[in-house]
Amino acid sequence: MTKLNTALIDRLVAAGGLVVRKQATQPTRSWHDDPDDRDREIRQYEPDDIEYWHKYLIVFNGRTEALAGINFHGLPSVRYNARFDEWSCDFSDHDDEVIAAVRARLQA
Repeated sequence: MTKLNTALIDRLVAAGGLVVRKQATQPTRSWHDDPDDRDREIRQYEPDDIEYWHKYLIVFNGRTEALAGINFHGLPSVRYNARFDEWSCDFSDHDDEVIAAVRARLQA
């Protein structure tokens, strides 16, 4: 199973990121399961597994102390999606520039 990058997540949270996460529905045995398949073990996910989460974002905005001095060009926030290991923000003419500045500051 693929694991979350917990070291990076811990570093981003320590830098002042706001965690927004929602747990995925855990697999359960159904009454309608194939009778021959009922002895099969149901996969259980741990909190550091990607499949455990439906959504796992760390959000930064211009008021984050660690990002002081970065011009957000009116963007409300920059988000790190821990499930897909990607950075994003709202569309703007400066979105790539802002994401690059935030990443450089936080991953230094």
